[in-house]
Amino acid sequence: MTRSNQSLQPDFIAMLDDTPNCVAVFDEEDRVVYANDAFREMFCVEGSRQFWSEIMRENYLKTRGPIIETDDIDAWLKSAESRRGTDPYRAFEIELHGGVWLWVTETMFADGTMLLIASDISRLRPGTRSLRLQRDSALRASFTDELTDVPNRRYVMLQLEEWRKARESSDDRSEACLAVIDIDHFKPINDEYGHEIGDRILVHFCEIFLNNIRLNDLFGRIGGEEFVLFMPHCNLEQARERLAEIAQKVRNSRPVEGCPKICYTFSAGLIDISQDDDVEASLRRADDLLYDAKDSGRDRIVSESPGAGR
Repeated sequence: MTRSNQSLQPDFIAMLDDTPNCVAVFDEEDRVVYANDAFREMFCVEGSRQFWSEIMRENYLKTRGPIIETDDIDAWLKSAESRRGTDPYRAFEIELHGGVWLWVTETMFADGTMLLIASDISRLRPGTRSLRLQRDSALRASFTDELTDVPNRRYVMLQLEEWRKARESSDDRSEACLAVIDIDHFKPINDEYGHEIGDRILVHFCEIFLNNIRLNDLFGRIGGEEFVLFMPHCNLEQARERLAEIAQKVRNSRPVEGCPKICYTFSAGLIDISQDDDVEASLRRADDLLYDAKDSGRDRIVSESPGAGR
C-alpha cells in the first residue's frame, strides 16, 4: 500500500482523522498529500497539496501555528528547507501560538516521501524547554553556512557519515550518488564586479539548487564556491539528468536584476557511492572528476563509468 491519501483504506483514514495526534504525509517535493484533522488544526492548513514552506510562511505572517522566531522568514525557510528531509528520522519539539508544545517526529522513506507525527506534550517538563530551544538554536547555527543559509561542510560530512553507517547496519543496497560542484570563473567575477555581487551569485546559486532537488537530497556549501549534492536512492543516469536540468536553469538565469550581462555556469564531478566505505575518499573521487570537467572546458558534468570505484 502506498502512502498517498487516495490509496489509504477508508477505515484507516477514519482512524487517523479521529486520533488527537497530528499525522501528515509529504511527497518528494514537500507538498502535503495527506493531513488528518488534528494536523490541519494545529498547523492551520487551509488548502490541499500545499507546500510545507507555504504553510509555514502563511502561519508566520498571520502569527498562528508554530512559533517562528526570526526577522527574516525567507532566510529562515531557506535554512530549514535545506536540512529538511536529509535525516532518515528525526525528532524535535516545537511551540505553537497559544502555548501548546508538540513532540514531532519525521520519518523519510526511500521514495522521498515523509511521514510526520506530532503529539501534545504541553504538560511535560516545562522548565527545561527554554534550555533545549537554546541548545537546538545553537546547534542549527553551527551546521549552517552564514552567507547562504544552506548546510555547511560540518553538517554535510556528518550526514554522509550517518548515511554510510546506516547502510552498514541494514539491508539497504539502493544506489546513491554524490556530486562535487564548483561555480565556474568565480574569482574573475568577484574581481570584476566586487564581493557583493559575488555573494549575491552564491546565494542565487543555492536558491536554484534548493528549488530543484528532492526533499531527501542534501545540498551544502563545503567552502568558497564549492558545493556538494548527495542524492540517495538515485543512480548515475538519474543523477546526471537532474544535474543537467539544474545546469540549464543556472545557465539561463540572471542573478543580478538589471544586469543581464552577469551570468555564470558550474562544473561538477559525479560519482556513485553505493559501495564506498569512506566519505573522504568519495569526496576525493568526485573532486578529481570535477577537475576533469574544468580542464575540459568547464560548464559540464563529468561522471565516472557505472561500477567505477566498487
